[in-house]
Parts: sequence; structure tokens; C-alpha cells
Amino acid sequence: MSRVIKVKEQMQADSEEGKYSVDLRTEEDRLKYYKEVVEEHNLEKRNLARSWDLFVENVLEDDFKWSRRSGIAMVLFPTLTNAYFIWGAPGHYLKNPVRIAALVAGIATFNYNLNKDFEELAKKDTPLANKFRSYAQNIAKVNLNYPDFAEDTVRIASMCFI
Repeated sequence: MSRVIKVKEQMQADSEEGKYSVDLRTEEDRLKYYKEVVEEHNLEKRNLARSWDLFVENVLEDDFKWSRRSGIAMVLFPTLTNAYFIWGAPGHYLKNPVRIAALVAGIATFNYNLNKDFEELAKKDTPLANKFRSYAQNIAKVNLNYPDFAEDTVRIASMCFI
């Protein structure tokens, strides 16, 4: 038995014991895995972009009422805050943190309301909701934190066949 084989066996035994981990895959396997990860990431980005396009095309629908309102507030609130600190209180010692906080609060509120609107949309049986659920399920294949709305899809599909 050659020295290389003994070292590989020892490394594998040590990694099974948890001493350290070594990637013993071949270069082709590592490259294949890397390409799969990149392709999954690209799939997730594509479907997120399609979901955003779905929102942009249908922003005036009642399905996106709250995200439309919070989008307007996301523009107006930081603008009015900035105007207040320019003309109303130019020497205030917290003017810069409040400006940044207004911007962050507007973005966070918009993101929250957009997610809530998408969740409510997924519970409906419309062509728009069907499109979104298919995008969400493609995203959920890669990102485990993203909801897949499978229960809503099964519920809506079962209602169609009853």
C-alpha cells in the first residue's frame, strides 16, 4: 500500500471523526457542483425578477393596494423629512440619523407590505396568482426560506376539480 493511499485513508477517517473536513471529491465533481449552484442561483434571480415584473405590471390592481401605498410613502416620507431638516430645523443634532432612519423605515415598510400582498395574492385563484405561485415555487426549490405556497396551490387545484 502506497503512502498516498494511507494518507488519504487517514484523512478520511479523521474527517469522519470530525477532526477536520477535507473535500475529497474530484475536480470534475467540484466543478459540476459549482455549476449546479450557479444555475440554481440564476434560477432564483430570474424568478425574483419575474415576480417583480409581475408587481410592476399590475401595481394598480387591488391585489397590490398596500404595497402601492407604502411605495408612495417610501418616496414622500424621506422627502418630507429631508425638507423639514433643510428649512425647519437645519441645526438639529439628529438630522442625519433621522434622514437615514426615514429612508430605511420606508424601504422596510415597502418590503413588508409587498411580501404580504404577494402572500394574499397566492391565496387567490386568478391567472395572476397562478403565475406568482409558479415563480414562488421555483424560488423555493433553491431558497428554503422562501415560502412555496404549495398548500394554497393544492387547495385551489382541488377546488377546480370538485
